[in-house]
Amino acid sequence: MIRLVFIIIILISNSTIVYGDVKDKFELYYFEDFSNKKFKYELPHKHNTSSKAKKIENGYLKVTVKPKMYGASSDKKNNKERAEYGKKIFFSKKFKSNKKFVVSFDARVDKNFKADKRTMIAQIRAENKMPGSPAAAVYLYEGGVMKCVDFRGKDKPSNYFKQNHTRIKSATNNKIDVLDGNWHNFEIIMKLGEKDGYCKVSVDNKTIFEISNYDNIHGTKKMLARIGIYRDALPYEQTVYFDNFFIGIEK
Repeated sequence: MIRLVFIIIILISNSTIVYGDVKDKFELYYFEDFSNKKFKYELPHKHNTSSKAKKIENGYLKVTVKPKMYGASSDKKNNKERAEYGKKIFFSKKFKSNKKFVVSFDARVDKNFKADKRTMIAQIRAENKMPGSPAAAVYLYEGGVMKCVDFRGKDKPSNYFKQNHTRIKSATNNKIDVLDGNWHNFEIIMKLGEKDGYCKVSVDNKTIFEISNYDNIHGTKKMLARIGIYRDALPYEQTVYFDNFFIGIEK
């Protein structure tokens, strides 16, 4: 894969590429560089939108969501559109839930990309059907947003959550523009806990938001890492490119 070789060269000469640091601190749990066109980690949406939206080309995942791509049975009613790809995070005696874990990936958009409404490209959420926000997420509307959600206690309604919605440009003094057409690395580091939770979200090794000693468990410790597009319905299509999807558990 030509682009992956190029990234490895950068890792040697430029520490701002996060993946090299991640490998040193976290043990590999899962890695996908999309060199295999048979990539199958599609979320089982009712209308098969994940399969329809994806294309593996030149060693990356290309996701295009078009108007009326209703994935879940409730999407049309709720005015949502989606195509997502995910990997479950199974904790075990080796990968203990009291350790930090990381979800890292590269993404880019074309220079004419626009997002006039909420457009999510990654999330970490509990593997259950409880309504409400993911524990952490990455968005491309408002010029790019990242967040770590404080659930603030068990069984609280979603309007009680503290979203910690943080704009990337504001957090980096306009030094990082994730809509500039270039590849960017996104990283979410978490440790689960009702009172001692931890979360840090970063872009290109620049911290956007960090929080500790808070509640990031929403129903279960069984987690699901997702990439793709999940958006409020829009009258135009959006395309996002993904590469180097990495999940690791703290060594």
